[in-house]
Amino acid sequence: MKKQTVRFAAGILFAVLLVFAPAFFPAAGIFGGSAENNRGNVYAARIAGRGAGTGDPGKGPGSGPESGTGSSAENNGSFTIAFAGDILFDPVYTAGRKATSRGVAGSYDEKTLERMRGEDVFIVNNEFTYTRGGKRSGKTYAFRTDPRYAAMLQEMGVDLVTLANNHTWDFGEQGFLDTLSTLEDIGVSYIGGGRNLAEAMRPKIFEAGGMKIAVLNATEIERTRVWTKAADEQSPGVFRCFDPALLLDAVRAADAENDFVIAVLHWGIEGQSRPDRRQQELAERLKEAGADLIVGGHPHVLQSVGFAGHVPVAYSMGNFLFHSGVYDTGILEAEFDPGEKALRSLRFVPLQSRDCRLVMLEGREKEQFLIRLRRICPGTEIDEEGLISLGEDPHGS
Repeated sequence: MKKQTVRFAAGILFAVLLVFAPAFFPAAGIFGGSAENNRGNVYAARIAGRGAGTGDPGKGPGSGPESGTGSSAENNGSFTIAFAGDILFDPVYTAGRKATSRGVAGSYDEKTLERMRGEDVFIVNNEFTYTRGGKRSGKTYAFRTDPRYAAMLQEMGVDLVTLANNHTWDFGEQGFLDTLSTLEDIGVSYIGGGRNLAEAMRPKIFEAGGMKIAVLNATEIERTRVWTKAADEQSPGVFRCFDPALLLDAVRAADAENDFVIAVLHWGIEGQSRPDRRQQELAERLKEAGADLIVGGHPHVLQSVGFAGHVPVAYSMGNFLFHSGVYDTGILEAEFDPGEKALRSLRFVPLQSRDCRLVMLEGREKEQFLIRLRRICPGTEIDEEGLISLGEDPHGS
């Protein structure tokens, strides 16, 4: 595996400290204080000189976002950024209650957990808050969990979470700021939200073998009534893009400074397996602005994987560990060739959630999953291993 198992032990230690720390250190920043945002812009992935059988430097939980420490890549010189859908740790709801009571080892089968931990970069949508306080919004569903459960992210192998969604402001400004502080204190980076607009718009930059990949995140959800505050120049919130002008500017700026740009969008209509017109139109505009890969979420179901011109678009990754029913889900793996500064392959890894536990599908079950995926992806070639045909211009140049 590319990530050290020390992350597991350190994550457990961190969780224990969070349980007992409030009694001794009530002013600790993770419990709602004003710890500075220590996010760094560059996550350096060292791939040069790694030979067969050598140790993996990995990313320990102490190597916070600003440390510049990164996972190594495989011996073939590749670098993989993987995406999954929505997660929920709120114990009020079935999925969150089972996740927090069973722990990570009880929520994923061994092959799924090994895959998650083995990605160079693993990204999920964090659709809830880490807080013990804040004022609950008046919306029907409002999600939060105790900050001590953030250590589960480390056990899962998560490196980056997206916050531009419609639930990170469910407990107001305090809940939002507690979430930022919690993530910062455990060394898990975030995008799509911040203490001001500049921070919310800022992409996360991953560097591998001289290739720079920018990942940014925005939401256009709550199209009619807005519950989730947009960040502005002087106050916190998420990066909203119902009016996409600022998002397109951010993509252009990222494109000018990096070799590859990934836009992660919270968009679409819940329960719909096909993208709506707004998603398709925005995907075209993102492509024109310089996005090379687009990954979406919010509908809570898988949506089609298609193209905006030459740019691959996974319109919705659906739920990852979020709901109590049986549903299809998966991991989207974007493998890069740093030497060519290009996307080498795009693969959908089939998973299924059963009683709030994710299992990797194999054999006949995997075949049936891919048949279902192809049905909602007309015109997109997906082979028996989940590899998505990229056409002639995988870089997007």
